[in-house]
Amino acid sequence: MHKRINFLAEIMKQKRTKKTKITDLNVDVLKLIMISVAKSSDGAGSFARAISVCKAFTELAEDKELLKAVAFVKGSVSGYDDSFWKINGLLSKCASARNMAACNILLTYLEERIQSSEAKVTATELAMKDFAERAEAVRAVFTRARMRAATLAAKKVRCMIDDVRMDVDEIREHVKRFRAAPTA
Repeated sequence: MHKRINFLAEIMKQKRTKKTKITDLNVDVLKLIMISVAKSSDGAGSFARAISVCKAFTELAEDKELLKAVAFVKGSVSGYDDSFWKINGLLSKCASARNMAACNILLTYLEERIQSSEAKVTATELAMKDFAERAEAVRAVFTRARMRAATLAAKKVRCMIDDVRMDVDEIREHVKRFRAAPTA
């Protein structure tokens, strides 16, 4: 009986050693697996999950060919996890590898931010105009100290408007440079 148990244990040990681990596969085979994962219907999500599971996949994830193949689901820009948006996140890496879907998502996001900033500037300018008109109407009532405080507040708001304008102009410049970059 003891010999039989040892024999069965030896057979089980042999069966375990015959199985191939995914990390034992050739790099080209792993790359093909990752490309098919990247091109799947939920390519970006599947790709992110795959690279978090296997060290070999994590090392392959820096390959520009793989990053260029990652498919992003069309739709809401806000539908992506925070980790996608980080500077070294999947979205940025794919855009750097000239993945057009990732580039389009980033451009859409930047355009939305520009429009939002422009709307805020317009609203702030209207509020400033209204504030100035009201300040003129009640100037006689205010004491000198209150008038100084109101003037300082108006200057701060003007500075904020100027800062937002500079940010919008800078974002526009980045978008222009990005669109002008060759897509090779």
